[in-house]
Amino acid sequence: MSELRPEGRGSFLEAREEHGLDEEESYPAYSAVAARTGRVRKYFEHERIRQTVVTILIQGQLYHSWEEARSHSETFQFRSRTFRDQVFTEEGLDRYVLVAGKGDPWSHRVTMARSLLGLEHTLEISYVDEVISKDGWRLVSPLDGHEYVYQMYLANDAEFTGRISVPFIWDRMEQCIANNESADILRMLNAYNIAYLNHDRAVDLYPQKRAKEIDGLNDYIQDEINNAVYKVGFSPTQEIYDKMLSQLYDALENLDQHLSTQRYLSGPELCEADLRLFATLVRFDIVYYPCLRCCKKRLQDFHHLWPYTKEIYQTPQIRPTVNFDAIRKMYFSLGFLNPSLIIPAPADIDFDSKVTSTEYMLYSAPFHSP
Repeated sequence: MSELRPEGRGSFLEAREEHGLDEEESYPAYSAVAARTGRVRKYFEHERIRQTVVTILIQGQLYHSWEEARSHSETFQFRSRTFRDQVFTEEGLDRYVLVAGKGDPWSHRVTMARSLLGLEHTLEISYVDEVISKDGWRLVSPLDGHEYVYQMYLANDAEFTGRISVPFIWDRMEQCIANNESADILRMLNAYNIAYLNHDRAVDLYPQKRAKEIDGLNDYIQDEINNAVYKVGFSPTQEIYDKMLSQLYDALENLDQHLSTQRYLSGPELCEADLRLFATLVRFDIVYYPCLRCCKKRLQDFHHLWPYTKEIYQTPQIRPTVNFDAIRKMYFSLGFLNPSLIIPAPADIDFDSKVTSTEYMLYSAPFHSP
């Protein structure tokens, strides 16, 4: 997959490795760390980045923006995705709850896996509100006495320092967060399904024979697509915006070409890389195009990415995990992106239109239309 590897970019990936960021860090998070360490300070110093609303705990104290956090603590050590326990054994999943957001793309990759693997009745799920409140994610229904997600982080560590995020696995027996890295959760769900449930006929989202290729795809998609839409949307200057936008669409064109000769990213069957990509693509024309100014070209105008997205959406186990109203509410209710807080009418996008063999040019697998 050499043609899908970022060349000459480096800044985000290198900073992530240098400063210990896990893969889900969005661009504002990177900006805060970069500012603290002296890298690309201009991002953080720009008013648009400084006022980005995000829930942060510093030594157990709740703050509501990078600017507020920085003004109270110049030297705090930013930590993220701190809880990385490998859970899910033959004892079952009864003690665990998946906490997720219906509009959140990192939660979405996990809820899609949960559905594809047939774990809806095995792993309980608790959702947060679509609209992020002043105190961060609020649970739709209190869980073990907790109303807000930040309270569950404090249950792990009363002096916790870091960003408050979903998804995560809550351990009801230990009353703590077991793991809050979506990449870990995705992989653990797949491994649990194969090891303990339906091994012979199980869906395998990470087959070992394709592991190296999938890892490469994951890295590329994370930096060049998943995080790239935020790099565009949070660009503080025209010059940076133009550069970020160009890089994003270069990557989309690369993927579009890649899908011209095969059905999915790594062959004829869905893998976890497809879920990671789909979580961004299904949001692209609805929120990233208008809200994050990723507006050089619509997803619907790509020859292969668009039918690829439609076919995945039309998969019976995937469709119920997509909540377009929640997606729109989550993004358009963010005041720093949409000061009026007006949620626009739904775009007229037909994800249910039939995918034709002519449209999709599938060379590596028999064509199948839902």
